[in-house]
Amino acid sequence: MLLSQESNLQFHGIEQRTAKSTNAPYQVIILRDVEKFEEFQFFKTDDLTVNGVQIGENVLCQFEMVKRGYNVQTNLIKIQAV
Repeated sequence: MLLSQESNLQFHGIEQRTAKSTNAPYQVIILRDVEKFEEFQFFKTDDLTVNGVQIGENVLCQFEMVKRGYNVQTNLIKIQAV
């Protein structure tokens, strides 16, 4: 299932992190909803590009929701400046 958001999400940046168990590096994209004071973090995959988006800029996002057993996994698949 694909979803597009229409709320006020702002791009807050990309953080470099390291996995505790394997010491493998990975990146996390951070988005914030300024109206609800919520923060969302998504793993950055190799095929997801964030070109032309500045920190603090409103963004339009597209998400993919995948059902895995009783859980739903939400992946960020596209991000662009509004």
